[in-house]
Amino acid sequence: MSDTPITIFTQPGCPTCMQLKSFLKSRDIAYVERDVTTDEAAYAELHERGYAATPLTVIGDLEVLGMNRTKLESALGASQPVEAREQGRAIAP
Repeated sequence: MSDTPITIFTQPGCPTCMQLKSFLKSRDIAYVERDVTTDEAAYAELHERGYAATPLTVIGDLEVLGMNRTKLESALGASQPVEAREQGRAIAP
């Protein structure tokens, strides 16, 4: 999953969106942010996916609504470099 693009759907003033971005940045994980208040296509896509709230994280076929740390860590664990996974340690932020 390390080559799988990560997209997050957000909106300004959303505390959970800020938590999610902080979580990803602290792990040095690259992502594409789509603001649903200024990007009509992002807003439409969010609703087409069946959601009306943010943040929504899309990693390949996986969708995680909100700041669900357990699901995100599980999905992103495969994004760590192989040597770190093999040694059973996390990459420090």
